Amino acid sequence: MQQLETTQFTVTPIMAQPKQLTLLFNLSRTAVGKFINEMLLTEEFKAGVTRISHNLTLVNVELFMEFLKSKDMANFK
Repeated sequence: MQQLETTQFTVTPIMAQPKQLTLLFNLSRTAVGKFINEMLLTEEFKAGVTRISHNLTLVNVELFMEFLKSKDMANFK
């Protein structure tokens, strides 16, 4: 009997719902909502949020990370 090889792949999400961002970044749902609203007000990060319907929002994960880093760096200025 032949053994099958198992292969693992790492998948990086491109877009995620706010609920998924709470799990990815260990943030509260309230904090994620606040950050998304701040992203919508910032021209640089506005393109990272897509509101498909009144109850479905998708966020670009990489832009969300950049936004969090920019907030972190803003505290050092």
